[in-house]
Amino acid sequence: MKKLLVGYQGEPGAYSEIAALRFGKEAVPFPAFDNIFDAVVKGK
Repeated sequence: MKKLLVGYQGEPGAYSEIAALRFGKEAVPFPAFDNIFDAVVKGK
């Protein structure tokens, strides 16, 4: 079973990380929303 990763914009410990963890097993921080979109397009 593939692990569900959820990307969020912000720093670890931010409210956005807490929200992301409600939807996935691991929250991955990104400095900007563009970086999240790039990671999704690249399949990361």
